[in-house]
Amino acid sequence: AASDVYKRQNTDVCKFNYLGKGYFLKEYLFVNLKKHVKVLWRGGKLTKIARQLELCGFHTPPVVGIGRKRMRRRVITEAVENVRDVSDVLFPQEGEIHSDADDSFLLEFGRVVGRLHQRRFFHGDLRWRNVLTRLEVDGWTFYFIDNDRTRRYRFGLPFRCRVKNLSQILFSGRLLDWPEQDWQIFLQGYSEASGLSVTSLNKLVSKVETRVDKRSKARESRSN
Repeated sequence: AASDVYKRQNTDVCKFNYLGKGYFLKEYLFVNLKKHVKVLWRGGKLTKIARQLELCGFHTPPVVGIGRKRMRRRVITEAVENVRDVSDVLFPQEGEIHSDADDSFLLEFGRVVGRLHQRRFFHGDLRWRNVLTRLEVDGWTFYFIDNDRTRRYRFGLPFRCRVKNLSQILFSGRLLDWPEQDWQIFLQGYSEASGLSVTSLNKLVSKVETRVDKRSKARESRSN
């Protein structure tokens, strides 16, 4: 029997088991013709981008099936077992902040995102819930999920893509009152692997923080 994982405006995701293994079925709902064409195009590219990520040393759930039922695109991926998303690691219980001993996690999280950008990948939705992780014998392993908008640029990753991805990460943290010192530790790991100069990194961080500050203030205004 399948169990619903989440329902959003444009997608339904459920988890099911088959022959003792877990799988996720993601179904893209028909909204309008323009978005439907985009979904069909992205779905066809999903297997390719997953292969590119794996060849470059990144982890992502294997895509085992892509199909269509009526006007809905369907994608099936294998479930990765014994993983948590980033928010569950940093905030294992509501209101509980991780200990200083977990700074190694923040460094590794920053490094894997830095390597992703250094290898010219842009993730379309790099919020914490789309990065799964588990602790292995030799350190943390990270899995990038929801890769239907992920792409690899041929001649270098545009600066705006770095800004968008880091803004998604920082905003995810702001929603949970992520301490500033944790953001700085993440950036330390990112700087080690991103291939950016100090000047470019400072420019990047400034743009990201300005963008997230504006978005946070807009969110507060709507809630008041």
